[in-house]
Amino acid sequence: MSSAIRLGLAGGTALAGPLSGHFTVPLTAAAGCALLLSARIAPAPATAPV
Repeated sequence: MSSAIRLGLAGGTALAGPLSGHFTVPLTAAAGCALLLSARIAPAPATAPV
């Protein structure tokens, strides 16, 4: 949940950046967040004892 919120904030900042003329830093932050989220390894599902 926290990662989704942070990605949304970074994306919003990246979209607002071009409106002010300075978009390099927010765009880089949004791309970094997207890269981290896509590279994250999902935990293995828990197995229940039989």
